Amino acid sequence: MRKLVSLLPAAAVLTAPLVLSAQPLDLPPRKAGLWEITMAVEKPGNVPAMTTKMCLDPATDRELMEYGLKFTDGKCKSVSRREGSALIINADCKIGGKPSKTTVVITGDFRSAYTARIEGTMASADGKKPQMTQMTQTATWKSADCPGMKPGDITMLGGVKVNIKQLKALSGLLR
Repeated sequence: MRKLVSLLPAAAVLTAPLVLSAQPLDLPPRKAGLWEITMAVEKPGNVPAMTTKMCLDPATDRELMEYGLKFTDGKCKSVSRREGSALIINADCKIGGKPSKTTVVITGDFRSAYTARIEGTMASADGKKPQMTQMTQTATWKSADCPGMKPGDITMLGGVKVNIKQLKALSGLLR
């Protein structure tokens, strides 16, 4: 159970590009089926890439975005613009009561693949220098079928499988 709870923030980050943009933008929904998502974190530290699998249908895609929005306490002001095929989102948020500034650059079609480059700063708890974040999320649609999974299932590091409903219930333990 403790390991599962420790993975909640990682699962929330999987929806980060969509979370930051869910309120002001009308992004296309991701194609239903099995998605493979790789998150490479450059800052803070050199964290090994994490790959997860997610089974989506339209309802769970929407539910994941709404779940991720809760991690921002609903306090985001964002501005978005298009530059060619890229969508650029600048967001000022409060996450866990701490101010953060994030820039997300999303490319791709959401039907077969997308890449999100996320760069930001978040105030530290001790009032010292803000923490820098840089990561790249690459998502690829794999198939219409999700063998051994149902919509809303996320298979994370170590083969731990959770469903969005479990994540929502467990996130209450963290508050």
